[in-house]
Amino acid sequence: MKITSKFYITVPLAEIWEVIFNPYNIGKTIPGCESVELIDDNTYLSLVTIKVANIKARYKLISKIVEQYSPFRIVTYTTWEGIGITSKVSQSTTLQLYASNYDSTEVAIDSELNVTGTIANLTARIMRAKIESIAEEWSQRLKALIEEHCQPIEC
Repeated sequence: MKITSKFYITVPLAEIWEVIFNPYNIGKTIPGCESVELIDDNTYLSLVTIKVANIKARYKLISKIVEQYSPFRIVTYTTWEGIGITSKVSQSTTLQLYASNYDSTEVAIDSELNVTGTIANLTARIMRAKIESIAEEWSQRLKALIEEHCQPIEC
């Protein structure tokens, strides 16, 4: 399942990179994220709880940075393992920053998800709607985090 999102913000690209490259900041933007723990320089463990329809699922996420081109692009590969349920998710996410001009940046997010197990057995429409909702919420929270840490430039 492919999910894409993008937004524009009047903050210089370099300032945004400083905020989003901090895994503890990103953890604040992920819906249902309970904790983020650094395993090594490129690997993080997160605990996330997600509710889909009447099913509440808790996941352990292992995220690994597989590509990094500071300050423009970061690619992560994440495996989600269900805690107490038989569901797994693998996810590849690319976060790309484009300087629109000196004081404005486009933030583009592309994710590819593969869901198996109990959660995947829900109807495809419900599952897709939930994942799109989570992606949209993450995008909005990411923008809010950037605005909180960086002073947007007045137009």
